[in-house]
Amino acid sequence: MRLNELAKMPSPMARPKKIYVFVLDFTDGKVYRYSGWDPDNESIEDFLISKEHSISNCEYMTTSSGVLRTPESDETYIQNLIFRK
Repeated sequence: MRLNELAKMPSPMARPKKIYVFVLDFTDGKVYRYSGWDPDNESIEDFLISKEHSISNCEYMTTSSGVLRTPESDETYIQNLIFRK
């Protein structure tokens, strides 16, 4: 794991139990969500390579929320609030 990655990760005591990794893969234009990465035992690069992503052709982010928000999902949520019976 690189030093700059270690600086971004919370300490193990403060880290959420489940960490999600979202990957924007430019080779196929898809977004992937994973929940099996353990930062204590594996670098993010090794994890992404194990999932067959090319490190030079993708961007990733980690989060404690597995929810992917889109404009469409936000619109549906708002409509459900307004028109709820």
